[in-house]
Amino acid sequence: MAEESAPGLGLRVQVVGGGCEGLYYDLDLVPAPFEGDDVGSSRGIPLYVDNRARALLDDLTLDYQDGFRFENPRAKAVCRCGASFR
Repeated sequence: MAEESAPGLGLRVQVVGGGCEGLYYDLDLVPAPFEGDDVGSSRGIPLYVDNRARALLDDLTLDYQDGFRFENPRAKAVCRCGASFR
């Protein structure tokens, strides 16, 4: 986010169709939440969650070290890369 040099950016999380298992997580840096997004924050980073995908994202743990890692206890199956789920 610091590299983008745009104050006020937040991380938007949504679920879209595609990937090995049928659904995948989509992350985007956006200047403001979309209408209807759930708004929160973690460690000072604004988080915007697509409300339409809320049921699929409840209990999701999103971690970042060398890259994003998703842990979703609601997923029935996850591809090897961890980004796609069913």
